[in-house]
Amino acid sequence: MDTNRWVAGTERKDGSKSVGHRVPFVARWPGKIAPNTTSEYAFYLTDLLATFADLLGADLPEGYGENSFTLLPALLGQPIDHRPKIIHHSNSTYALRS
Repeated sequence: MDTNRWVAGTERKDGSKSVGHRVPFVARWPGKIAPNTTSEYAFYLTDLLATFADLLGADLPEGYGENSFTLLPALLGQPIDHRPKIIHHSNSTYALRS
């Protein structure tokens, strides 16, 4: 199966083989993010919580965002430790994203 394209009627967008989980993230921050910057860093929506906290210089309260990892270094073109692998599940099907 070609998992790089979605075929209407074969799987929903939230399925474990869906390309919806590999959608580009676009950011613009003049003076901080260099134009045409790309990154292979895989992140999950929950990572935005840690990223915004990092941007604000705020510490998240204990127990908040335990599965959230900042992507700020990747946005700024700096080296970044990759987050632990992302486990996605849908309809008893599992996928490991890294």
